[in-house]
Amino acid sequence: HLRALVEDVLSVYSRKLRAQNIVVETRFNFLRNIRARPGEIIQIFSNLVSNAIHAMPHGGTLTISTTQDLNSDPIGIQICVSDTGHGIRREDLGKIFEPFFTTKGNLGTGIGLWVAKQLVERHGGKISVSTSTEPGNSGTTLAIHLPFSGSETKTKKANGSESRMESQ
Repeated sequence: HLRALVEDVLSVYSRKLRAQNIVVETRFNFLRNIRARPGEIIQIFSNLVSNAIHAMPHGGTLTISTTQDLNSDPIGIQICVSDTGHGIRREDLGKIFEPFFTTKGNLGTGIGLWVAKQLVERHGGKISVSTSTEPGNSGTTLAIHLPFSGSETKTKKANGSESRMESQ
């Protein structure tokens, strides 16, 4: 299950999180089976947690939350990974999902977010980012949408209303 996978990732990084004075908050508000390979989900969250740690060298808060996402097609779960780090500069934002783009100098390979995006999309999902570099209000949130296992898809009726259809 997703919760166990995320907790495994946090366990791997626990020493580094404590050493950098990063508080971890998790809110698993909605859990349901998703279509995913566990190893790939671990890779996605390892990349996101590692980036968040790098963005908060002097401490901060890492928040991971889940909510049901009924507004996407197909419906699924939204997982948000948020940090209170320095944020992503506007000139870098359009490049973060490109292979080999890094702001970490020799410390980064530049493939973490690129791999994460590829894996999310392979599972029929989407990944998006919002960020702020404003002092006192800086940070980044990566939102991942993954479809539920046997996910429903929305269908528009001629009168504009929506219905849902279960797929296997």
